[in-house]
Amino acid sequence: MLAQTLIRRQLFPGSDALKWGDRKPMLEAELERFRGVDVICLQECDKLQELSSAVPDHEAIEARGVGKAHGCVVLYKRSRFDAAAQLVVSLDDEDLSPDASSESARRGISRQTKNIALAVALGDKEQAGKGVIVVTTHLFWHPRFQYERARQTIVLLRAVRRLQKEKGLESWPVVLAGDLNSQPAETAYQFLAAPQLPLDPVIAKTLEESRIVHTSAVKALSSASEPPSESASGTATPAAKDEDEEAAAKDENSIANTRAPEAEDGIRSLDDLMTMLREVLPEPARSAYETSTWGGEKYGARLPEGITTKAGRNEPMYTCYSPLFKLTLDYLFVLPPLGDTQWSEVTQLLGTPKAEELGNGVPMKGIIAADHLPVGCEVAWA
Repeated sequence: MLAQTLIRRQLFPGSDALKWGDRKPMLEAELERFRGVDVICLQECDKLQELSSAVPDHEAIEARGVGKAHGCVVLYKRSRFDAAAQLVVSLDDEDLSPDASSESARRGISRQTKNIALAVALGDKEQAGKGVIVVTTHLFWHPRFQYERARQTIVLLRAVRRLQKEKGLESWPVVLAGDLNSQPAETAYQFLAAPQLPLDPVIAKTLEESRIVHTSAVKALSSASEPPSESASGTATPAAKDEDEEAAAKDENSIANTRAPEAEDGIRSLDDLMTMLREVLPEPARSAYETSTWGGEKYGARLPEGITTKAGRNEPMYTCYSPLFKLTLDYLFVLPPLGDTQWSEVTQLLGTPKAEELGNGVPMKGIIAADHLPVGCEVAWA
């Protein structure tokens, strides 16, 4: 949604829709457009209470990382679903290598991120005993930290499968909807879309270069931060102060305050990561756009030179279109079914605007109030 707390004019030169007074009616109109949708997932949401009247038929479950003033939201139609279970995953606090001897080696984080994922199991009121698990997340933003997003992807998948098994929901389909801060020709996307294949050499090289340790990783371990607490309404409550580094103008190429990893840091090799990935995701997740036939502009038209991987070419050309950054970062994945459950089917897609319709970048009055574009799909299950 583009959290109001993160807006800095230098990040959106030329935008006329940065003040809350301008953005609020635009966001309300955009939410009202999707009022009939069963489930809506939002990231970078910090003004939910001021916008909830636009979707009066939906119940909201919200979660935020510790110290963050914005977070992830799952909105679901009360007439269709009940919330059967929910899980907030503090990605920094999940163990990458559970059997390692020290806490740092178990966690294997390269940087403190305070990122979370929110999983909500929605029981279908129309089909007793059936439902869908909706997972939304916002992975770490910094382009130079591909390793951390790869790690976050693995621990998130483990947490979702753990939720299914603990709650007896192995037969329920899982839809992952979120801002992965990863383009198709990057590790996190390839981990989801093509886990059975070797990583493209160009992508693998970039991942190897991101196997570094930021000073904040040590801080994260020493502070032993707790996951967000759950309020009675199911809304996670953060600390009052927002320390999100995205709030300031940033150098996306900077890797200051980093060092090479040591054995005790638990920063795993690509081969180790691939082994861990295939244990939790032995076959590809199905991206709604990538695996469908649709007529929009495609990411493949701007595939970076030297990339040979096929996975990701059918994704939207852009899902983020700000004046400074024009990227594909947002996705809808259906995870492989467990046991003998059949795959759920993607039956419809939300169309995406052409680049020429977005001017020099958004947010912009008359176009959209955020820097990311909505993606959506219809999923059917037996």
